[in-house]
This record gives sequence, C-alpha cells and structure tokens, in this order.
Amino acid sequence: MSDSTNHPALDRVLRLANGPESLELLGSSLSGSDATTLLAAMADRAAELSSDDVMRAYKRDRFVSPSELDPIVLARLRLLALESMSRQFAPIELASVAPLGSHSVFSRVSQAGSVPAGNSRSRL
Repeated sequence: MSDSTNHPALDRVLRLANGPESLELLGSSLSGSDATTLLAAMADRAAELSSDDVMRAYKRDRFVSPSELDPIVLARLRLLALESMSRQFAPIELASVAPLGSHSVFSRVSQAGSVPAGNSRSRL
C-alpha cells in the first residue's frame, strides 16, 4: 500500500520489502545495535561485487557522484563564512557522524536530509 506522503523511492522499496510493516520493524523495533548488525550483513555483500559493478554504481548513484563545485572556491567560501562568524560563535570541528536522529531532534531538520553511514549514525 502506498502512502501519499512517502517518497516514490520509499514506496518502491517497501513494495520490494513486503510492505510498510518492514519500515516499522526497521525503524522502530530494531535496536541501534541490531540495525547495525543488519546493515553490516548488507555491507558484507560488497565482497560479491566486481569492479564493473562498482563502476556502474558510481555512475548511477547520486550520493557518490563527484560534486560539480570547484573545491578551491568551496574551501574559500567555507573559510570566509567561518571567519565572519567566529566573533559570535566559537568554531569547532564536528565528528563526521552523529547519532541517528540528531538532525531531526536537535535542529528540527528532517533526518531525510542526512546520509546513513552504514550503522546507527548519520553522515553530517
């Protein structure tokens, strides 16, 4: 069954996973460590991939495609933003991962805007 609030990709995955109950199981019933175990088992499948498989995924997966932004310009922009705010805020370097839910709980930013890191944490 499709929920009109779901992203079409989620609807497709739920159909493949035998329905919305799968989302409930994975999202609420599994502990963080059990979810990590499941994701680790999925990651183990990487041993079955060929170099051609990896290259195909690189070309079609929008999450791993290189950015079109000039990295030097982007670094300068980040430095300019950091320098302009350093009088009002103490700059800190964050870890590259945070506990799942950090985005939505503390900042009221949708968790959907983060990229799963393959465990019970999210990429920032």
